Amino acid sequence: CVFACDTSRTECMCPVAPPDCDGNFRVTASTTSYSCAFGMVNINWGTVMFMNDGGILNARLASQHFASPLTDVMAPVCPTFSATHVVPGGCEETYTISGTFTDADHFTGMFSASYREVDGSCAFSGCGNQNVMISGTRM
Repeated sequence: CVFACDTSRTECMCPVAPPDCDGNFRVTASTTSYSCAFGMVNINWGTVMFMNDGGILNARLASQHFASPLTDVMAPVCPTFSATHVVPGGCEETYTISGTFTDADHFTGMFSASYREVDGSCAFSGCGNQNVMISGTRM
């Protein structure tokens, strides 16, 4: 015999499948973009596309000046995630989007950008660290 769990009754304690974390999400925050280094560094996290590929979560921002996605390789990547991409150079750039999916259609978290001095380029670029609380809703 096969029985379906009655999800309308909390005493049944039905198992809940975790969100798959795939999809496009509109982000709300105090700010959703940042530009520095005379426009050479230009990022916009107003929308994020998450792709869960066999336990590796990739995130693409609405606009980013680097080709690779932000990547989370820590298993499991859902419902909690922390995807990062590092752009090497004289002013090493690190971008991270992290958070938790509260359900299949929503997440809350943080977007951060940091710039580490390697050869003096950061002072010239005018880039400053960013930490922004964010929330996302499936589009």
